[in-house]
Amino acid sequence: MKEFDCAFERIGALVASFRQNESHYKSPTYTEAQARKDFIDKFWIALGWDVNHERGIATGWCTSCTG
Repeated sequence: MKEFDCAFERIGALVASFRQNESHYKSPTYTEAQARKDFIDKFWIALGWDVNHERGIATGWCTSCTG
């Protein structure tokens, strides 16, 4: 399966999960931290981001850049 298709499928599964339990996710007891764990991190992982730093690559810093 192509990378795009795989990402599309994974994000579609996140959408389906949200729709299935929408009232729970919109309730005041559902926290921002839980939303990040359940959806936001998984969204970025589906797009190929190293959210959990499993590849050991530091982000946000460029040691070879000048200016």
